[in-house]
Amino acid sequence: MERPAEPHDDDTLFAMSILVRALAEGSLAAAARSLHLTPSAVSKRLARLEQQLGVPLLRRTTRSLAPTPAGARYAEHAERILADVDRAAREARGEHREIRGVLRVSAPTLLGQELLAPALPTLLERHPALSIDLVLVDRYVDLVAERVDVAIRIAPSLRSSGLVARKLGVYEPVLVASPRWLASVEPIREPRDLEARRCLDLAHSLDRGRWTLTVGGRAQVVRPRIALLSTQLGALHRAALAGAGVAALPVYLVARDLERGALERVLPRASLPRRTVHVVHASGRAAPAKVRAFVDLVVEELGPALVPAARPRGR
Repeated sequence: MERPAEPHDDDTLFAMSILVRALAEGSLAAAARSLHLTPSAVSKRLARLEQQLGVPLLRRTTRSLAPTPAGARYAEHAERILADVDRAAREARGEHREIRGVLRVSAPTLLGQELLAPALPTLLERHPALSIDLVLVDRYVDLVAERVDVAIRIAPSLRSSGLVARKLGVYEPVLVASPRWLASVEPIREPRDLEARRCLDLAHSLDRGRWTLTVGGRAQVVRPRIALLSTQLGALHRAALAGAGVAALPVYLVARDLERGALERVLPRASLPRRTVHVVHASGRAAPAKVRAFVDLVVEELGPALVPAARPRGR
């Protein structure tokens, strides 16, 4: 017989919201400020939650705050639960029928084109009185200065910024090349082989010309022979399909190409650094209904596409 669920009250939901906010802000002090609480109240409530669960949720130091493995899993569940509770309350009030106005959205160019834009008709159908101003740029966007309501950001981690953040998934690049080109060159068996093969790179990448690959838990930096630089990942994708060389491209962009054999994984047991994808908006006790509707949509539509690549088994 299945064990009945443990009862939860509003205090448990409040503790969940504190945990989620603390991880998004990067510190208990920042979470306390955004929630209009004292740091001691935040610390005590999280300590009580850890005591109730019987496991530590956070690793605290004087300079950083990070989740334990149990804390990361609990926070992911907490985000979904809090979103479901919020959605249920809005639907009970009928807010889902009253959303109107202009929603200004910012997103990275390629992700916006490939994942976000195809999902937006669903939002417009749900809310016919809503209009969307979609800004696609590959730079940091200041939400306040640029009058942006909500943004999608890709970064190794989010700095404390006073924004509310919801994790959507991971941005994971994989090495790919066209099978025709791979058949014409010497086999690429280890990372250092990339130093003698044509490779494609992003011009404004912080890691341009230096790729960090991890194989079997061992990270190594290689300097690939860059034959083509571009400011757009889409251009690198098209060039890789045409046989220009090896490119590091996001899984969501090349998944179909890999399935149909237009591209092939290169060094499939090697992994490149992942980055986290978040949807962020200004903090406050109640985000506008149009922002909440957008967050619901991207969690539903983009989340399934932003998952880690499968790793081959074996050595």
